Amino acid sequence: MNKLGIAVDLSHGSDQTCLDIIAASDRPGLITYAGAPALWNTKRMKPENVLRACVEWGGIVGIPAAANTTITYTERRHSLEWVMEHFVYCADLVGIDNVACGPDIFFGDHVGMHSVFAKQFSVAAARGGVEFQEIE
Repeated sequence: MNKLGIAVDLSHGSDQTCLDIIAASDRPGLITYAGAPALWNTKRMKPENVLRACVEWGGIVGIPAAANTTITYTERRHSLEWVMEHFVYCADLVGIDNVACGPDIFFGDHVGMHSVFAKQFSVAAARGGVEFQEIE
């Protein structure tokens, strides 16, 4: 990917895979969607050491707005306010110039699609058993 000029996206990699790719890659990449595990510790989030390593590598961290992803322990119902709480937390952690919006949504019934995926794949396992109120 480095030879072809393709940016590496670490979002779906395990924490160790992310660190291994950062160590092996000559060019920076991205975490196009992750949030702050201190606010909502599920497998869809990246730990602070991985977020910092990505930025030190020259990469960017994208904060998603996908339904039922960037919620918080204080408010377990998805809203823009909680997406922005993740954004602010990560900006404080790695610097505002290193954080972007990585919406991970499409225009249409994103929640409906997510529900179908959750039934077909192991999306529920990515939540790590954390309970929350799903939005419509």
